[in-house]
Amino acid sequence: DSGTFLKKDIPGKGCAWVSQNKDKRCAHEKSRVECCATCTAAPPADDDDGCTDSGTFLKKDIPGKGCAWVSQNKDKRCAHEKSRVECCATCTAAPPADDDDGCTDSGTFLK
Repeated sequence: DSGTFLKKDIPGKGCAWVSQNKDKRCAHEKSRVECCATCTAAPPADDDDGCTDSGTFLKKDIPGKGCAWVSQNKDKRCAHEKSRVECCATCTAAPPADDDDGCTDSGTFLK
C-alpha cells in the first residue's frame, strides 16, 4: 500500500483507512488504483485475537506514516512498540505470496 496516499491530504486517511471500508472506499478509482493491494486483498481470517491495525495511527503524527508505511519495512518499524501495537495485524502478518500480478499500492499518491 502507498505510504504517502492520503485522501484529500487528511492525516489518517491513507490505504489503512481505505481498508476499513473497502466496499465504499475502493469504489473510487483513485483510491482503488493507489491502494491496489488493499482493494484487491482477500479479507483477513476471523481469528478473533483482537489484533487489528489502527486506522488513525501516524508515526509522530506525520501524514503518510501509518500502518501502510510500517508495512513497507516491517523488520525495522515493527521493532518499535507503539508501531507494533497500533499496527498489530501488519506486524504479525505473514509476508504476502508472490502472485506477480503487478498490483502494488502507490508510494506517492495524494488525493
